[in-house]
Amino acid sequence: MYQINDFAQREDLDNALANNVAELLSNALTHKGKASLAVSGGSTPKGFFNALSNKNLDWNNVTITLADERWVEFESDASNTRLVHENLLKNNLI
Repeated sequence: MYQINDFAQREDLDNALANNVAELLSNALTHKGKASLAVSGGSTPKGFFNALSNKNLDWNNVTITLADERWVEFESDASNTRLVHENLLKNNLI
């Protein structure tokens, strides 16, 4: 079964997704002591990354990896690694 969610604003979608992912990570941390998160790049997840980076989790025990990456230098605007560093690996993660 599937569920369709409709959001009036993009920020509402980003926050709802961040809340859901944070809950899943929190459950994994509670039950296993660690958690993993594989993310994709591109401009779409920027707001989600920012919202998630503010969640109060035991980030030291969360492994974040990319589901996709390009063969470009970190400094390149096309670098998904750079995107994650600038938009997710901040706030409560540092």
